[in-house]
Amino acid sequence: MTHVLVCDDAADLRLLMQITLESSGHRVTTADGGIAALQLLGELDDIDVIVLDVQMPAVDGWHVLEAVRNHPFHQHVPVLMCTVKFSHEDLVHAWTLGCDGYLNKPFDLDALTNTVQALHASDLQTRVARRHDELKALASSQHS
Repeated sequence: MTHVLVCDDAADLRLLMQITLESSGHRVTTADGGIAALQLLGELDDIDVIVLDVQMPAVDGWHVLEAVRNHPFHQHVPVLMCTVKFSHEDLVHAWTLGCDGYLNKPFDLDALTNTVQALHASDLQTRVARRHDELKALASSQHS
């Protein structure tokens, strides 16, 4: 079961995303802002995908994304950014910081579910390939 961290300061949208993702078989943990998300990332070690609002008070989504990419354990977790403020500059900034997907609010709930599933599947393939390369290198070093 995929564990999704949903971070959005809008309680109604956060609840809607939680219900939608849970009805698709995901386990969901929610955070009501960037500070709460950073705290949860320090406590949880089984997050598979992060859905992150950009515009939040105190600590915005950009800062959370940077913290995720600099975190030794969570740096490879796929991050889906969601925002009402959609511009070319924001999109470039998101990719530069290492986001894996970007949805413009309001978004179709099927798009949310499908994107989360696709990001998780892609991440699993990447992890398997990385592990395969590690094992191959280990086998080569033992035969040398």
